[in-house]
Amino acid sequence: MDKSFFSKNRQKIGTHMADNEAMLFFSGESLRKSADEDFPFFTNRNFLYLTGIKQEQSALLLQKRDDLIIECLFVTKPDLEREVWEGRRFTGEEINEISGVEGIEDIDNMNRTINELLSFRNVTTLWLCFDALAPERSFDIEREFAKHIQNRHPHIVIKNSYPLLAKMRKIKAPEEIDAIRKAMQITDAGIRRLMRVAKPGVMEFIGDEHGNPAPRVSDLRLEKAEADEAFRQSVQNLKRIVDSGRVHGDYSTFNILWHNEKAVVIDFPQVLEFKNNRNADAFLERDVHSLCKSFMKQGVKADEAKVLKEARAG
Repeated sequence: MDKSFFSKNRQKIGTHMADNEAMLFFSGESLRKSADEDFPFFTNRNFLYLTGIKQEQSALLLQKRDDLIIECLFVTKPDLEREVWEGRRFTGEEINEISGVEGIEDIDNMNRTINELLSFRNVTTLWLCFDALAPERSFDIEREFAKHIQNRHPHIVIKNSYPLLAKMRKIKAPEEIDAIRKAMQITDAGIRRLMRVAKPGVMEFIGDEHGNPAPRVSDLRLEKAEADEAFRQSVQNLKRIVDSGRVHGDYSTFNILWHNEKAVVIDFPQVLEFKNNRNADAFLERDVHSLCKSFMKQGVKADEAKVLKEARAG
């Protein structure tokens, strides 16, 4: 989607605010899987609808003042030392290009900024997006934040923006219809290609003859030789994807199976095309970083700069 789509969505939701009111939306956080690994991150769909940003530990603040909407995105800014462990972060320029938001601040400043707004009565009402299903989860960031606000600023009125967004998202914009049609074309082409090679007796999934699916590399602890070979094949697969004019978008050992000593790439719904997305090269850099970082956990000496150069060279 173009950034104008997200900008229009923010302006539309902002019409429900009166002066001196604010709305806050969180992108969410990864859930911990083990001591050194998180589950794959999925952005809160309402946050994504308003920003287009797929990045955890981020928040969008909208304020209405003198009938104008003031926008600010709080994000974890790039830090090369932290990115070695946490993955690449969008730069301010990339965030602006994707979302159209001009005001970008460090997420560490969010609580201070909001407390100042509420303490000096610049904001009298705060809208939070209370997902109806969130209470069933282990951690509900919106309701926890609401408790914090009510304890510290009892004069603030808390409202729920979730019903407003749910209603907005039910009515599709022209850009969404175009994206759905394109997704239908891709799905149709994929199914037709599958049926061209499908044969009686051929299994529909990757696994053994007993019905056990092939494991993800992230779920294994490979021997050094195996890990090196899996990494070599994964780099070759990455080059093939780039050679086709595309970027995987979520390339790491989470989405690579190890089956009969072969690395098999899965999970392609986030694929981007270089010709249609000006941020595709940034996503390629992130893919390379994620790939190398995840294989380093297998003991592989992964040279990120070398892999990126190979991928771009084709």
